[in-house]
Amino acid sequence: MSTGLFARVQAHLRLRSSSTTTSFVSPHPRALGVRKHMSPEAARAVLTPAGGRLVHAFWRDWPGPRTWYKPYQDASRDLFACIRASLDAGAACGATLERASIDEGYVSVEERHGPESVAEELVRSVRERLGLPVCCGVAPNKLLAKLASSAAKASGGGSGASGRVYAVRSDEEAQALLRQTAAHRLPGLGSRADALARAGIEVASQLQTLDVPRLQAVLSLSPAAAAAAHDACRGVSSAAVVDAPPKSASVTSWLAHTPLSLLA
Repeated sequence: MSTGLFARVQAHLRLRSSSTTTSFVSPHPRALGVRKHMSPEAARAVLTPAGGRLVHAFWRDWPGPRTWYKPYQDASRDLFACIRASLDAGAACGATLERASIDEGYVSVEERHGPESVAEELVRSVRERLGLPVCCGVAPNKLLAKLASSAAKASGGGSGASGRVYAVRSDEEAQALLRQTAAHRLPGLGSRADALARAGIEVASQLQTLDVPRLQAVLSLSPAAAAAAHDACRGVSSAAVVDAPPKSASVTSWLAHTPLSLLA
């Protein structure tokens, strides 16, 4: 599951100044070509013709200047507390909840508890209590669940009124999801977009025609990474949902002052 946490929290902050690079990119600007760490000028050149604009990251003077993530961290704590409370109030009481990042998590729900119903209730509960749109992917493993959540967000759930649920119930539906998932969205292939393009590979399912040695050669992957990609493009994953804190607990972003008029 994933949320519109950064964009929604940002909307509630009083904007005081901004960073000298692009810190967060929502789905629609990303589709236009805006990327994290682009200069404001470069991002604006892409956004303005499409009717978009930059929104300023909240920051503080000391220590710094630096981006201030506390409002987002506070919202994240509220988000996962709300999810935990929603789970424990329903059929999935005691279900394992993994906080994967500040705005992304996984829940392990037994089939007898109705995973789709649990996901729908999470979407409703978080929206009503916190005003955050949540997208949930329901699938047999973490990889497919993450891809399904992204598909739900791409279909409008990330910015919609209540969020959405995308469920993968069968092998056929898993293949349908892989046919609509960009190949570079698979784990470990984010930096291989150029190599994928040169090979004429656009979606994850196309990688299924390549064996491990061929994946290693075409994408310049290590043997282990090629084997992982071989499994991922088929929707295969053995990663378990674990009750553990996210790997990264802090972020440091040192900034230079930029006049507000240059970005707004």
